[in-house]
Amino acid sequence: MISPRHVAVATLPLLLFSGFSGGSASADPADAAPAEAAAAWAQRRYGAAEAALASTIRKGRLAPSETAAVYARLGAALLMEGRVGRGKEALLRAALVDPHFPLPPRAPADVVRAADAARAEAGRSGRFQIAADIPRSVEGHRPLALECAVTAPMPYVPETIRVAADHPASAVHFERTAPADAKVAFTIPAAIMADPDVLLTISLLDGDGNRISEIVQRVEVVAAAEGAKDPPDDAGLGADSAGSAGAPAPPPDSSAGEEPPTKSKIVELQGTLRNLTAAIHPLQTPEPTRPEGSTLEQLRLIGKVHAGESVTIESHVVQGFGFSTLPAAAADLGPFGPQRYRALNLTSVWASSERAAAALFVDRWSAKIALPWLDVTIGRQAINFSKAYFWSPLDLFLPFGPRTIDREYKSGVDAVRVDVPLGEASGINLVGAAGAPLRYDPAAGSLATPSFADLDAKSSAAIARGFTNVGGFDLSVQGGSVLGGWHAGGGVAGELLTVGVRAEATYFIARDRSALALPAAGGAAPLQVYPFVDHPSFVLGFERRFESSIYLSFEYFYNGAAPGNHDYVTPAIQAALGEAIDLSRHLVGGVVTYDVTPTIVAKLSGVVGASSTASAFIGPSVDWSLTESVDLSGGALVSVGARPDYSGPAPVLRSEFGSYPNVYFVQFKSYF
Repeated sequence: MISPRHVAVATLPLLLFSGFSGGSASADPADAAPAEAAAAWAQRRYGAAEAALASTIRKGRLAPSETAAVYARLGAALLMEGRVGRGKEALLRAALVDPHFPLPPRAPADVVRAADAARAEAGRSGRFQIAADIPRSVEGHRPLALECAVTAPMPYVPETIRVAADHPASAVHFERTAPADAKVAFTIPAAIMADPDVLLTISLLDGDGNRISEIVQRVEVVAAAEGAKDPPDDAGLGADSAGSAGAPAPPPDSSAGEEPPTKSKIVELQGTLRNLTAAIHPLQTPEPTRPEGSTLEQLRLIGKVHAGESVTIESHVVQGFGFSTLPAAAADLGPFGPQRYRALNLTSVWASSERAAAALFVDRWSAKIALPWLDVTIGRQAINFSKAYFWSPLDLFLPFGPRTIDREYKSGVDAVRVDVPLGEASGINLVGAAGAPLRYDPAAGSLATPSFADLDAKSSAAIARGFTNVGGFDLSVQGGSVLGGWHAGGGVAGELLTVGVRAEATYFIARDRSALALPAAGGAAPLQVYPFVDHPSFVLGFERRFESSIYLSFEYFYNGAAPGNHDYVTPAIQAALGEAIDLSRHLVGGVVTYDVTPTIVAKLSGVVGASSTASAFIGPSVDWSLTESVDLSGGALVSVGARPDYSGPAPVLRSEFGSYPNVYFVQFKSYF
């Protein structure tokens, strides 16, 4: 049997690094957002970021890629301020211009989900587009007639359409604008079409003069046929011409963003490098104990490939290194915790010793196909249908636990997901997740490592979910087959006055009711543990952000899977199988954050659990944004509660959180 001291120290990676596994927040250092907005975002001054971005939009003259980038950052800032409706609208406007728009660095998961939803909506409604039949070559000294077709998704109507003709080798410039109707005709004067090369630019403009779609094409001007008569120089010129043949181009505005438009990115590469170093104060046992230490390094490389407008391939590859003063504490450097719904074993521990290990694993590898009426994602992907923080009954696919420190990346599962929209805030989600059989090894006290590909129907899941919004409240229901039984649940999230509220409830019906026999100490009869039992679970939460920057969040969780008596063995096995996260039946959690300065945030979190006895943990921490791409944080996890009883032949747990050691950590994060 493994001692509680050994288990508690070995679970340090699970407590601190289980957030290293999923989520995609694009970062583009070359976007058009002003430095003021970028600095405000890094300092969490979202109101200031919103003001700077709105000012940039009002100034106009942004290129299409810049327009999308600024609207995307504006939407993210509005969402962080709690202005969900306006935030989603800004993200949709960004997607209607360019669905490959970047998000601010380290955008939270809810912002990433809103951005993905905006991209999906734009894929269904269609983007701002211009179509024009522009010839590759024309005869010189003849007017060029153009007919432009404008596509504009309702209710966003562009203001004007502009045609410009330039001679690259000279200062000759011609420009004309017209209202952006469905069909717009222009004529380029014969005097303009006299140069060997003419650069034509057709731009669709919004009400602020920002370009939201554009065509740029070079037209070769060839000699006119012999005997052709030159039309008069003023042919095609009208009273609304913005320029004339031979007139020099207006001087460029340095703040206009008038660089030639660039194509949407085909390949995006980014990553993170982070280190966590911790000191562990073990539980007092009959054996002599001493402080232990552990350090973990993780390099995550994130790649995205955009194959046309409808296919996106995403991958997260992680290399981990670890060292611990306690033997075997650094052995598990892959995705930590129970690996439910992963039919493929994509982890390679390529070097290991008693106190150190190195592992390479694939945390995400998926392809998303955007079709006119639905989106399909195939492969290893992060899936979360819950809106709760500490406990997530509706999150069936590798949820975070309440002690997780870093929640930036969520682990991916091997699945096929189909998203069918039924409106701006309504739709259906269908998920089929493939899982390998979970085999618990009682001697090792952990799950056996699956083979490379080991699909088991009983360990897989098939879930259907429907969601909508009524009166500003998000409503959802879901149900289907999961590992060990059947699942049904529903949730509601919204705002009452100035307080955010959320509630989720589920019920589990066990399909596998077999017992698991565990060896007992001293030659006693094996313990019979039933990991899967019928049970309800529900969570109720409240949150509020104040103008002083103080943020409060509290949740109550009823953990129906836990027996609720002195039995801590059954919930411990359930936790090993991923069936439960905590050992207590009743739990209350809270977190308070305060912006000490624009770059320093203090946080205090804690959880109290009660079954037969009460226990708790307290987690003070401080986060410091050194630069826009570098973070430093430090904190502790302090356990309070009855310690295990070592008087018998084997340790006996007497509380949940009293079984954990105290941990003091420093974490460094760098983004590139």
